[in-house]
Amino acid sequence: MRQVNLAVVGAGVIGKRHIREIANSDQCRLAAIVDPSTEAAACAASFGVPLRRDYRELLEEDRIDDGRRVHAKWHACRDR
Repeated sequence: MRQVNLAVVGAGVIGKRHIREIANSDQCRLAAIVDPSTEAAACAASFGVPLRRDYRELLEEDRIDDGRRVHAKWHACRDR
């Protein structure tokens, strides 16, 4: 089964939970984190994924599956 490529926009409290869940999933792949903060840079480095400062960079540089529905896709991966 092909993994779903997901990005997390915002690496705050909730975003970090999404990041951990996606990174630990066999069915999803954490492709990038989008957040302008320096704390997010450390988070992205710890998961070995690119950090994008703006969502437009994400759309230009990364392959994300259906980024408009990231939240719904994450729940679908988690619940499988």
